[in-house]
Amino acid sequence: MKLDKLDVVWFICLIIIGLGVLIVSINNVFDMGFPATMIKPIGIVDLITLPVLAFTSVKKLKSKQ
Repeated sequence: MKLDKLDVVWFICLIIIGLGVLIVSINNVFDMGFPATMIKPIGIVDLITLPVLAFTSVKKLKSKQ
């Protein structure tokens, strides 16, 4: 099975969003005390990655039809 560029970008976006959510969630649940200078950039990266993930998801769905 050959992975094209769209699949690779989609997979990378999923990894980035998953890691960001995991770090922020662990920080909130266990009160790790991460500084805001670490949490805010993670949120910004997640917000930037979301439209890319949505775009690649739509393109993948359209290409399968």
